[in-house]
Amino acid sequence: MRDVITKSGLAKLIGISKARVSQYVQEGMPVRPDGKLNRAEALDWIDHYIFRPDRPSAKRQAELQQLEAHFHETIEAAQLKGMQDAINALRKPDAKRVIGETARALGCSPMQIYGIVQHYDLALAMWMPVEDENDSCIELYPDPDWSEIMPEGVKIEPDAWHKEAKQLIEAAFTEGD
Repeated sequence: MRDVITKSGLAKLIGISKARVSQYVQEGMPVRPDGKLNRAEALDWIDHYIFRPDRPSAKRQAELQQLEAHFHETIEAAQLKGMQDAINALRKPDAKRVIGETARALGCSPMQIYGIVQHYDLALAMWMPVEDENDSCIELYPDPDWSEIMPEGVKIEPDAWHKEAKQLIEAAFTEGD
């Protein structure tokens, strides 16, 4: 059988030690169940992985896959940490003021600013996880100083805004009836 070769025979054939052939086997060179080598497969493997070092061995490929998986886990953990930090920043009492100022800077109307700020806690409760299971799901913060948020010249009337917002919501739900 010229297609089957021993490790010693392969070592002599290509001019390396039998120990080196054993190392190749440990790195993934295919071996027959009887411990011998298929000559063509062994030579192809050597050509593919040894003489072309840009192609890593099966063992090195496994190591690289582990490193890649660890890298992705690390990146995901960092992204999650960043999201949690951002969420925690949004859960601070001062956040309502910042949200309102941002809405104003984006050109929202006073009614829109009011609605965004008033529904901020509800949005947090619905879409952002709490960091501590003992933490309240909805933590209503006191209203901000509206005069700091609203554009100049806007009459500060939270009760009127609330009434108007409620009417708009009710109208939206009864439109389809």
